[in-house]
Amino acid sequence: MKKLLAIMIILTLGILITNAYSRTITVGHGDGYDYQTITEAARAAQPGDVILVADGTYSESKGEVFPIDMSSSITLKGSASGFDFNNGPQGWDFAGRIAPLDEPNAKWDLKRLGISPEGSANCFSYWGSSEIILKKDKVYRASWQVSSSANVADEALDFRLRANQLGNWRYWTTNVINLNDAAPTTQTKTYDLIILPEMDSTTDSIVLSFDLMSFDPANDLQSWLYIDQVCLHEVSITPIVPAVIQAHYSFENYTEGWEFQGKIGYFNEPVPVVLPGQIGLSPNGSPYCFSYWLSPEIEVEKDRVYLVSWQVSSSTTNPDRVVDFRLRCNQTSNLRAWVTGTYFSTGAAYPAGGEPRTYELMVLPQMSTQSDTIRLSFDIMSLDRANELNSFIYLEEVTIHEYVIQP
Repeated sequence: MKKLLAIMIILTLGILITNAYSRTITVGHGDGYDYQTITEAARAAQPGDVILVADGTYSESKGEVFPIDMSSSITLKGSASGFDFNNGPQGWDFAGRIAPLDEPNAKWDLKRLGISPEGSANCFSYWGSSEIILKKDKVYRASWQVSSSANVADEALDFRLRANQLGNWRYWTTNVINLNDAAPTTQTKTYDLIILPEMDSTTDSIVLSFDLMSFDPANDLQSWLYIDQVCLHEVSITPIVPAVIQAHYSFENYTEGWEFQGKIGYFNEPVPVVLPGQIGLSPNGSPYCFSYWLSPEIEVEKDRVYLVSWQVSSSTTNPDRVVDFRLRCNQTSNLRAWVTGTYFSTGAAYPAGGEPRTYELMVLPQMSTQSDTIRLSFDIMSLDRANELNSFIYLEEVTIHEYVIQP
């Protein structure tokens, strides 16, 4: 019993035995894991490997053989899916200063994680979780409980909730701007993000993050944001029968209502193009370029989840040099946003050679009224000089399907 308790404590705390590793071995009960027991994984592991263990009880009755012979150069990590911060950060780490922006203050206090710009309107950093195992062909719902020391929502700090898939450098975010009812106050508010992993292997892992984005002098820059709790669990989505296509754009009839937004702030303006079956953008040689195509308004309903599928291609043949881009959904009434993208990713995440690639984003609108509207955007983010800066990225097709989400 003491041996079982000891190994459960290791999994709960996510103790890192060494930082160097060459591969990740997954352990869990059921399909989709490399091994069913920690014992088997430890025998197969080589120096520098990470053994990532899913939630569960690992005992002799489940096939464990104690004592488990674990090399000191092997990392054993737990895959927690719930964080309440009652006894500390639970494996979440503060990223510190992100150059060239100012560094916020961060703390664990009163069973929650906090972050504050301490007066700066040029401040960004984040708390990041330990790794969490995901399975192929599963859908996940991440729920953050967030509060603020600001008493008025319009003065609360802006923030972003993010999930980063490590295997292919995809990410998903939901952004919260401090207007209307979107922002939290001293009363805790829940924010949800639906994650649809895209992977070739049976398992992969993600890291969650809680990002402070302090760029608005009108916010209460001395206030704090807190995450009180984070939960990640599998959910099921069921298509509406008969299937509901909420919107579809093929760009065979010119832009079909999509509008190019032109120059944005201090960034250089990209070159837009409209071709039969495509709308496109090029940085026109600039590594400091940003703008986007914006869709017409699309009506959405309360208690529905929407799967947005984007077909994206590039004129570049080398996937490592494709211009970075972002696919975004903005909820009109409360300035919420959902994003997936590929910037600063590996070549495997990009389209290349003129062949379109599908990218999917799950959107769960949060509203008090029965209906609202969203707008989609196709963003070019040319910030990397190593990309082919005279190439184009193209949006070839967008489809939105409506689903019902189950617990």
